[in-house]
Amino acid sequence: MQVTRRGLLKFAGASAAGILFSPLPWKLLDDIAIWTQTGPWIPKVPRGPLTTAFSTCALCPGGCAVEARCAGGIPYAMRAAVRHTAGRGALCPVGMTGHHLAYHPLRLSGASVIRRTSDQVETDSLSTQEAFDRILGALNTRPLATGVAVIDQRPGRTLSGQFRAFLAQQSPGYYIVPDDDRLRMHEAFSNACGKDGLSLGFDIERTATLLTIGTPVFDGWTRPARTAALLDRRHDARNPLKLIHADPRRTRTSVLADQWLPIAPGSETALVLGLTNIVMRDHPSLAARYVADLHTSDRRGMLDVLSLFTPGIVAKRTGIPVDTLEKVGSALAHRKPSMVIAGGDAAGPIDRDTHQAVAALNILLGSYGTPGGLLHRDELPMPATKMAAISTIGDVPDGSISLLIIDGEEMTCSTCWESIESKLSPDGHLVVSTSPFLTQLSAHADIVLPSPAPYETAAEVVGDPTDTVVSLSISTPLLPRKQGSVEPIELLNHLSGESLAMQTLLKQRIALVHARGRGMIAGYQDGSGHRLSEFASADEIWSAFIEGAVWTSPPLHETPAHSYTLLGHSPNIVDRWAARAEGEPNGNGADGQVILLPTASSDAASCGRISPLMTKIYQESEVRPTRAHLVLHPDTGRRCGVDDGDQAVVQTESGSRHVTIRFSASLMPGVAQLSIGPDPNVSGKKSEFAGSDVFGNTLSQSPMAGVTAIVRRA
Repeated sequence: MQVTRRGLLKFAGASAAGILFSPLPWKLLDDIAIWTQTGPWIPKVPRGPLTTAFSTCALCPGGCAVEARCAGGIPYAMRAAVRHTAGRGALCPVGMTGHHLAYHPLRLSGASVIRRTSDQVETDSLSTQEAFDRILGALNTRPLATGVAVIDQRPGRTLSGQFRAFLAQQSPGYYIVPDDDRLRMHEAFSNACGKDGLSLGFDIERTATLLTIGTPVFDGWTRPARTAALLDRRHDARNPLKLIHADPRRTRTSVLADQWLPIAPGSETALVLGLTNIVMRDHPSLAARYVADLHTSDRRGMLDVLSLFTPGIVAKRTGIPVDTLEKVGSALAHRKPSMVIAGGDAAGPIDRDTHQAVAALNILLGSYGTPGGLLHRDELPMPATKMAAISTIGDVPDGSISLLIIDGEEMTCSTCWESIESKLSPDGHLVVSTSPFLTQLSAHADIVLPSPAPYETAAEVVGDPTDTVVSLSISTPLLPRKQGSVEPIELLNHLSGESLAMQTLLKQRIALVHARGRGMIAGYQDGSGHRLSEFASADEIWSAFIEGAVWTSPPLHETPAHSYTLLGHSPNIVDRWAARAEGEPNGNGADGQVILLPTASSDAASCGRISPLMTKIYQESEVRPTRAHLVLHPDTGRRCGVDDGDQAVVQTESGSRHVTIRFSASLMPGVAQLSIGPDPNVSGKKSEFAGSDVFGNTLSQSPMAGVTAIVRRA
């Protein structure tokens, strides 16, 4: 038989057509998919009896109730505890896969030394004892002029009290908490009321009109149950909610709000003072109730500065029409109870002057201390011992830290590496992280002592900081603790020479709660509630916590009377407020110039470590923005000479970043949005952990003001 080229072509074509209709290649692809998903590197669910366990999610401060389905004592599925009063059957997607994090590919298996090269972050293993000895040596040999500092990402825990007690013995010792909006809000109200140590919560369940300024109320700002209740109230005829959201960025809250005010970047203070002007002008009786008790000099200064923020001037400064401003001011004054909330975004806090203006407006509206407004919260008791003062990274002198301990994973971007690095001693320093994963901050540490992953040890959850009641629960361990993990209390014991156990410390705090005799304890299994006084001892409460219960404090109904000082006690605040009346909306700069605004996730994903199964939501589908995408309005993109999908470079005074352009007609012209949060499941390159490289110190000041940037095609 003669073989010709024609015959070969016919044979090849027929074979290709036959393969398409043959089950062999498709079966092979199916088998390969199964093999790659069931390899030895994939954790297997053990065989054993099917049981149900209850715990508390500790991935964020929300503290949602969790019901875990277990096989052989190991959880394989999680859902919200439906009957529980705190969770109310709601759990975020990250919380549903919290048991996966123990097997995360970026989890550190033991004590590690971090080595940073030009484009990689690499780890070298060392024993836990060797790591302890190095840290103790750095503590004992530090220069007298330098101090020890702890950055506590989750303040308010029992462990936080131990950090403060340890630092009180150091000279100097700095206990640093994130400089977030909640801290700045409390400072503003303390200034206005003349009383330190205020703790406030937002009664959003009874608010009729809510003005949020950059607050992501529908995107992880509070626990999922409260978010779902807010969404339902938008269509509830008996208890309707009118939500007005002011933000230069296009966010999920902007889309879901009843009204979006796309204010110009950096004009949030002018907006608040303009609305205050409208309220005091059109509703003098409302304002007189609070203004009558003000000092004369305070009232004159307040009225003088408000005269600069007429609706016309504010409209020019913010880009919001005068009639819209008038309607918003009228809604706040007439549709009561009303409340104004500023900040809360993980991208960083709003500046203190804006918070002082928001506090003044809330006081004038009667929102402070009334149902549907800002209510005083109870506080969890702490053991009576000498503790270091609470400070932020900005309070620490430059070059003053020789030993720094960073506890936990970052929940916001306000404490970024750029703001930390300048505080380290140039003559030598040691940075220690206790994160179980490689994150933006732990990647800059010298030594990482990985703490146990979620659900591996009993973890304290102090509850939602935005709520009007305080809660306390224990995240019950559901997984075996991985060998090589180190609890932070073990590090403190080695440094202080003590032998404290975390479980003993937690029981001591529970005993203090029991001694108060106030509040309710609710079980996760049936949602039943019991008065705290029904428990005979703290040990009984501990047993209830281990079975999945939560303690909630009673609401504080009475607010002490105060004489208000709307200007606070900040020097020159009138001059700083007056300067906010100047300027016009940005967006008409030179070709390629934009106002760059940061965005970040505010939920449990803000730490950047999520289950690999969640990448389709948080990475592949681009439902969550990644650090690789720059979002522009089409007109802005054409002015910058870039098109949708182009590779580009965004340049600021602080640095540059290579990005992919994404067009969105819903974005304001002249501005650009860039995610600064850590990307889930990054590859480990140093560039992935660069943090806020293009924003510099903007994140610790006011992210809504943005920075000037140049966008050009790569």
